[in-house]
Amino acid sequence: MKRERPDAYAIASRIRPDATRELLLTWLNGNTSSPISYCIADAEVIKEDGHVSRLKNGYFISVRSYPAGNCVRHGMTTGMIRNFLDNPEGMIKLNRRKTTEYRVKCNEVRLQKIVNEEGLTWVIEKLGLRQRKAANDD
Repeated sequence: MKRERPDAYAIASRIRPDATRELLLTWLNGNTSSPISYCIADAEVIKEDGHVSRLKNGYFISVRSYPAGNCVRHGMTTGMIRNFLDNPEGMIKLNRRKTTEYRVKCNEVRLQKIVNEEGLTWVIEKLGLRQRKAANDD
């Protein structure tokens, strides 16, 4: 991968050399993963959900979740693998944008819920946006 896909190799080498990088390499080989003792995937990883979250939200790597009964296994489709190998920076930019949009949407919903429960004046006071009168104002 180092000679054939230097961009993808650079991205993969930036990931911590722990189970997170091993998980990405497992997916790039076309395998799936799940938490340990689920027996539903090719590879079982301790605290797999944490590593998946780190890859999705920290490194902005595309991940697919496959339902398996009440459990979920994770992996990459062939299109995702091809995209990672051919254009990793483009995939990261796209996922970063999607993640940012999702976070903004969630924050807006949370803010609207607080405004509905506490009122707009409470929010303004907490944020310190209310203009205070100066000592010489009448």
